[in-house]
Amino acid sequence: MYKLKVSFVFFILLGFNCGVMSQTSMNPREVKQIMQLIPDSSTFSTFSITNYIDSNFRNQGDKACATYYWITENILYDIENKYEFSDIQYSQIEIDNILKSRNAICQEYSVLFSDLANKLGIKTYVIKGYTKRKENVIQNPHSWNASLIDSVWYLFDLTWGAGYLEDEMFIKKIDYKYFKVKPSQFIKTHIPFDPLWQFLEYPYTKKEFSKKIINVERETPYFNYIDSLKRYENQSKIERILSARTRIELNGINNYLDYDNLYHLKFNISYEYKIVVEEKYNIAISYFNEGIYKFNEYITYRNNQYLPYRGDIEIYRMIEDIERLLYLSIEELNKIEKPIEVMGNSIIQLRKNINKTNTDILFEKEKLNSYFETFKIYREKLSQDSLSE
Repeated sequence: MYKLKVSFVFFILLGFNCGVMSQTSMNPREVKQIMQLIPDSSTFSTFSITNYIDSNFRNQGDKACATYYWITENILYDIENKYEFSDIQYSQIEIDNILKSRNAICQEYSVLFSDLANKLGIKTYVIKGYTKRKENVIQNPHSWNASLIDSVWYLFDLTWGAGYLEDEMFIKKIDYKYFKVKPSQFIKTHIPFDPLWQFLEYPYTKKEFSKKIINVERETPYFNYIDSLKRYENQSKIERILSARTRIELNGINNYLDYDNLYHLKFNISYEYKIVVEEKYNIAISYFNEGIYKFNEYITYRNNQYLPYRGDIEIYRMIEDIERLLYLSIEELNKIEKPIEVMGNSIIQLRKNINKTNTDILFEKEKLNSYFETFKIYREKLSQDSLSE
């Protein structure tokens, strides 16, 4: 969750070596100076911050550098909540609240960076895993970022880049050692729970990471992370969690952090599946209710002796429309492969209601056919007589 104090190193250009590491087209001094000129009123919304960055920087490297600088310069580490960590999805309001409080834990640093970077057109993900310092694994989960800059994946740790803890006090000191790091270097101190986010063709196992020295020369299976990322981007939430669980298990479980992460993944699968079931059930209910509404409209029309007059095709379409809605309702229910326990009875009852309504429709069709057998001229006369009364 935090980094130890490191020895002081002089950086060229006001201690700001971002330009060297990011290979920006703009002078690093200019990046810093331009971000220092952002109006304070424009720093409490991610939209206003990105508008400012977009207006002053042209390429992705400059924009990423400006974003990293602003966050590490202005957001302080939240010591009181340093052990907080969850799988919640931050809303836009919650992200803007980070800007208002100017405090963040590792998860919030990475969420904020991800939100800003993605708004700037830089594909960025929040990565979860754990770290080690001085070759010792830290027994706390951590969060960082991965960004695709000019078609190359780089890693960022804004929490460690913002400063360090000393005697339970946060010492702010921007460190660009954790800006735009190559995956082969980043793995020495950070390992994601899911090996996909190592961005390595030969990922390290959790057991290898826990060793004092990471062996670069080793025999491990080849992993095509590029193709795996493409699949990931096209998967549903449940599919992403299921594939992540498989990769994590194959990569090895080495400590309680791995076990805890796997437990949360299984919980998330159940939670996401519950959401899917509820969505499909609600869609099915919506179709059914609309069908019942139209069915009641038809009954009212039939009770009114099919007046005012309508043609046979138009009347029959009223019935067909009801049947179509009931069919769509059944289709949504059939997509629910394994109903969750709390909704099982509701789904069964809905199916019964649909079947009963279909039976009622068959009965109404028989009446309608009798009506159709009546001479058309006579029906038109009935309609005209009704209008003249």
